[in-house]
Amino acid sequence: MELLKRPATAGRYSGRTWSDAAAGFVATSWRVQGVVPSTPDVVAIYGPPNSGKSFLALEMARCIGTGTPWAGRKTKRSKVYYVALEAGAGIAKRLRAMALDERDMPDDLVLIAGEGFRFSSASDVVELTAEIRAQTEDDKRGPVIIFDTLARAVGDYEENDNNDMSDLMSRAEQMAREVRGTVILIAHPGKDAERGMRGASALLGALDTVIVVTGPEEGSDVRTWKLEKSKEDVAGVTGAFRLRVVTIGTDEDGDDVTSCVVDEATMPVATPKVSADVARARKHFCDAIHAGHGELVDVDGSRRARLTSEGYLAWLRETDPDIAQKTARAEKSRLKSGLLGDADFEDRRGEKAEGQRGFAPTEWTATATAEAMRGAFAGAFITSGGRF
Repeated sequence: MELLKRPATAGRYSGRTWSDAAAGFVATSWRVQGVVPSTPDVVAIYGPPNSGKSFLALEMARCIGTGTPWAGRKTKRSKVYYVALEAGAGIAKRLRAMALDERDMPDDLVLIAGEGFRFSSASDVVELTAEIRAQTEDDKRGPVIIFDTLARAVGDYEENDNNDMSDLMSRAEQMAREVRGTVILIAHPGKDAERGMRGASALLGALDTVIVVTGPEEGSDVRTWKLEKSKEDVAGVTGAFRLRVVTIGTDEDGDDVTSCVVDEATMPVATPKVSADVARARKHFCDAIHAGHGELVDVDGSRRARLTSEGYLAWLRETDPDIAQKTARAEKSRLKSGLLGDADFEDRRGEKAEGQRGFAPTEWTATATAEAMRGAFAGAFITSGGRF
């Protein structure tokens, strides 16, 4: 799209006024609303092994191929070519699982056994581009071409070489332009996952759309995706999904053969990160309460476990008399009287948990409470050397 067209008689750099340019505004056309644009583009979906990135990409392919919502977002129906450069048999199992799960399966989803394809080979790129262009010549929607994975598609290119990755992106962009479609690269993170996708900076710099997929946290089965980079819209869009096991048949021994399908999920609630001293303060609080040095109070109709300076010092005397003495001396004015902190709690022992013992704080009331506790316990941290 060219917003700043030059008048026929204008000079080379004549330009246009902002009002004329704004009047020529055209809304972005999307393949996946707010995530993947339908203009010729190169997109990356990356994540660590077992994060579910290929499952998520294949579900996106199915949804685009049928024009059904992906992650709750509208899609524009298009033909999809899935170039399986590794684990082609695994992709076939996943497609079978989708069908057996009674999902709408598109006639326009084509699986290509892409072993041997190399972006470093100009003839490979030309041949694949020509084949897809011939099949979609009369399709104004333009196709989607997914390469799984980029690592298997680079060929003789070096992923960490800027010149090589610049060449690779030029060829991927040329492919997208010639078929009037979208190229999606399934990739891996670098050795330091915090630094993003693997490869030279020229690769990330040339990409207009990047989606990162994250595996489940310990104790959870929820995986997440995030729009990490977007030229057409605001980055930061997120979603969540689960992988559900589906039995697709039996093997020669009569044992079940399984694969997985993607189910949408609710985004997990992020656990706020706290500093080390606040974390130690919370541990002090819990330990003192568990040891019976807290008290129960009613606050707006709910019971809370509460720790006073007197109770805290009593717990310290039991735990380490020397530290208790040093703390009392160092914090005399602060610990002379007053509340150190409180928390919501649950009574895990039911009716038998009377008095002060047996209460397990499970939810901190507010950051302000934690900060107040940090200040109140500062002397204990210093004198104990962080041993508690």
